Amino acid sequence: MNNVRKQGERYGLVIGCGKERKESTVDMKWINVDADPEVNAEVRTPIHRLHERYVGFFDVIEAKDILEHVPYSDADTEGWLQTLQSWSWCLARGGSLSVQVPDIEAIIKQYHDKTIDHATMNRVIFGTNTGQWDRHYQMFTLRQLRQAMVDMGLEVTEAYNMHVCAIVVGRKP
Repeated sequence: MNNVRKQGERYGLVIGCGKERKESTVDMKWINVDADPEVNAEVRTPIHRLHERYVGFFDVIEAKDILEHVPYSDADTEGWLQTLQSWSWCLARGGSLSVQVPDIEAIIKQYHDKTIDHATMNRVIFGTNTGQWDRHYQMFTLRQLRQAMVDMGLEVTEAYNMHVCAIVVGRKP
């Protein structure tokens, strides 16, 4: 795909689409990104470098349950922040970025309240670990994700918990 916006067209990006890829419609041209070669995605670009290909391009970006998959090391504990920043740079003016991640505070509360069992808690925190594509390396809180998006210059339009996840939506002014 060329990276030139056609006047009047809207573009959306699904990061880590997995089996939930979005199909383009007359109202929105969707691009699906995933690292797993078994997934039917249009793009296989590292998610922390999307801005190298798509600066200011997208009207909507959805990143559902993917940011926790960003690895870290003692030398690089903030790779997730750089990844989130890359995504924000991909937004067109007025575009929105929606991020969903496991929220450790919500998980612990629900485990304590016996709303989820131990196996569910482990799966949400660590991933299913069924292959290289489903390991979790990061843990977040709603406040942390919200603040990170504010620090990147996004206007937070929504920030809430849904079950064990934090969901934050930011808009590029």
